[in-house]
This record gives sequence, C-alpha cells and structure tokens, in this order.
Amino acid sequence: MFSLLLAALATGPADNALDAAKVEAAVISQRTSIRKGFVSFESVIYQKGAAESTYERSGTIWFDLDKNKYRADVRWTKRGDDRPDRWLDCRNCEIEGYRAFYAPTGEVKGGGSLALTLAPLSLLGATERDLEMEPRTFGISSGTSEGHSRQLKFHNYFAGPNREGFTCREGTYNGSKCLFLSYLWPAKSPEQYLTEAVILPEQGYHVARIKETPLSPADKVAQGTLIESVAARVPGTDRWYPKTVNYERTFHGKMHDKENLRITDVSFDLPLDDKVFTLAGMDIPDGTPILTYKKKGQMEETFWVNQTKKTRQEVAPPPPAAVGTGRDYTSYVIAAVCAILALGALLLYGSRRRSS
Repeated sequence: MFSLLLAALATGPADNALDAAKVEAAVISQRTSIRKGFVSFESVIYQKGAAESTYERSGTIWFDLDKNKYRADVRWTKRGDDRPDRWLDCRNCEIEGYRAFYAPTGEVKGGGSLALTLAPLSLLGATERDLEMEPRTFGISSGTSEGHSRQLKFHNYFAGPNREGFTCREGTYNGSKCLFLSYLWPAKSPEQYLTEAVILPEQGYHVARIKETPLSPADKVAQGTLIESVAARVPGTDRWYPKTVNYERTFHGKMHDKENLRITDVSFDLPLDDKVFTLAGMDIPDGTPILTYKKKGQMEETFWVNQTKKTRQEVAPPPPAAVGTGRDYTSYVIAAVCAILALGALLLYGSRRRSS
C-alpha cells in the first residue's frame, strides 16, 4: 500500500493536494473508527514558562460511542497541594440522558466532600455538552490533553478548511518510511503559519510529529507548536496508538506551556464492563450527597451509602420538628447548601480552565 501511495505522489504538483487529502483522511479515519475502549494516562504539565511542573495528572477515560456513554475520571495534584484533587464527568451514566459530575475540591482544603450532581444533558450549555477529554485526538490536536475535547478537534491539523500550498512527499523518520505533509494557513492571509507533519503509514498512519511555525514578522502572537509522539500497537488489535505525546507551545520563541503525556494502559474494540458507567463503579465515598435534578427545577436529595442511594430518612431518623412549625426544614437547608457548593465547584473548575 505504501509503495502505491508513493507512486501516486510522484505524479506531480497537480495531484499533490488530492493525495494530501487522502493521507489526511486516512489519519482521521484511524481515530474516528475507534468506537469503544479506555485509555489510562499520566501527564506532567508546565504552564506560563515554568521550569518546574504546574500540575501532575493521572486518570482513565472510558467510552462506548454505540451506547453514547462516556466517563472521564482524573486526579491531579497542583504544586504545593498536599493531596490530589478529583474530577469526574460521566455522560449517560446511572440515568439515561443525564450527566454525572463530581469535583470534591473541599477534600483538598480539608473540608467535606461536595455533592455529586446528576443533571439532564438537555439542561447543559453547548460548552458543557462538549467532552472534557477526547482520547482519540491525543497526538493529533493542539493543546494539552485536557483541552482536546473542545469541538472534538480531529480536524485541528488535518482535513480542516482555509488552507493552501499543500506538499506531500516520501522520506524517512527515525529509520521508518514516512510521508512529509505540509501546508499554509490561513489561506491568503498576510500572517500565515507553516504546518509540517510526519506521518507513518506502516504504523496505521500514526502522526509522529507536528510542527507549526509563524511566518510573519508582524504577527503579534507568533505562536509556535511542536507535538511529538511515539506509537505502539494496541494489544489484541491491528491499531496503533500513541504511548507518549510531548506537546509544547511557544510565544515569540519562548515556552508558554507544555505537557509530557504517557499512556499507561489502553484497550480498543473490546467489550467494557457496564459497571464503569454506574455510580457503583465510580468509587464514590460513603456519605456523599447526591443531587438529582428533575423537570421544572425540582431536585431530589439522596446520599451514597453502602454502594446505593439512600434518602435522608433511610440514613438517619429525622430530627423532631421545631415547636410551633409542625415541619422540619433541615433537609431543605442542607439540600440548598449542597447545591450552592456544587455550583461553586463547577465555577472553580471553569476558572481553573480559563486561567490555564
């Protein structure tokens, strides 16, 4: 197959862009054809030119696109923190059509666990509906692994619009036959970037290197990007997938942020245990409040005890009603506090992402 492709590439400049499009389509197809599996990873992130790591993260992402299920469960440690924080995002988990979200930042600060929220996907904004981490784009998309999800960036570098000046030629890279693909973007712009990619057809069109270079001296941002990855065959399949990805972004030639990502375990195309998409399979601490949002703003409060949801009455006998009221408002007050804390966790997480 490789020799036939090289023969096609030798036909001349007129067919060059067409051949480049076929190569890009092969790159994208190798990733989008992955329908289910899991990826476990560890990463070290450096931000704003820091010489020492800013964050260290580890986690696992499970997905079954045929069942429209997805779960990311990540723990990270910020330099100076004593214990890792946790961030859990699960779609169509526990309840069909719902998102489970859990970010107990209070544990890091010595406080109690915040509530786990179950909210209908239909209530989420467009940004929240995007997957927070998309492992199928690791190594072929700009940004750290946390930012790969936004807009599902399969076309960040390949098969995207507004490009020109394609070249595609054969060569070798680290002793392996490869294709060198390059183009300019944005098309017909005075401030263009040169994108160069190294693609290894014999490793399932693995993208070993992407380099993006600003060409205009007048470019006020002058953002450069370098992504390098090494692939390995996924056990039990014919697929290739990165085992390491090193990403670095520069502004005016100086490092702005970078990530060293290592894949610790990976499986594709094999059945997943349905339990990973349920609360019982998420290692939720005993006593965690669970807020389930219903229609018309209604909310149900339960607690996670002994691997199941229990009402407040099942957890402990209700306290006596206040004299003269005939009603006990304690549960309503606690539910309101939990809702405020859960909202605070979401806002804190959003502010961290914006600052990074």
